[in-house]
Amino acid sequence: MFASKHVERWKNLAEENKTIKFVMLVLLLGMILEGIYINGILEKQKVIIVPPYISEKIEISGKKANIAYIRMMCEYALNLLLDWTHFTVNSRFKEFMAFVDPSVAAKISRKLEETAEEARKRNVTQAFYLTKLEVGSTPGSGKGEVTADGMLQRFVFDQLVKTEKCRYVVRYKIKNGKFMITSINKIEGEKEKR
Repeated sequence: MFASKHVERWKNLAEENKTIKFVMLVLLLGMILEGIYINGILEKQKVIIVPPYISEKIEISGKKANIAYIRMMCEYALNLLLDWTHFTVNSRFKEFMAFVDPSVAAKISRKLEETAEEARKRNVTQAFYLTKLEVGSTPGSGKGEVTADGMLQRFVFDQLVKTEKCRYVVRYKIKNGKFMITSINKIEGEKEKR
């Protein structure tokens, strides 16, 4: 009798174990499916920003953004990079670096530091007047290229020393809704200067 109770109890424990294993497997499967579902929702989520100073609707979703957002961010980044005085050059370049992709930040930072040092030493001021901005690549792809044309003027001790038409090519990517510049190059003639 004692042995039969022991065997029966053992069978009950084995059944409980099977039930617990099954419940754990169902919970694990549910958590995996929930993770996939949440990841899908995050990719499809859109953020629409319409502050009072923007005339167009801006849409950002994961690695996609509409043309209005790309134009606005490029205009702002170019303004930071190309419009400065010898007093503001450091702060403007520092703010510009927030838009630079970390994989190229060190390279771009070195060039900007050299430019800032020259501007401070020689009392240089620079102004860029944007005349045309074209978004070249498909904005929905998450990567692209923008071409900016304009007039660049340089002053040394408040004397105009250089005026030239310039074309810049800005390559960018959008990652998790953030606009990041991967390269910005000045085009001289038909050649691209990096």
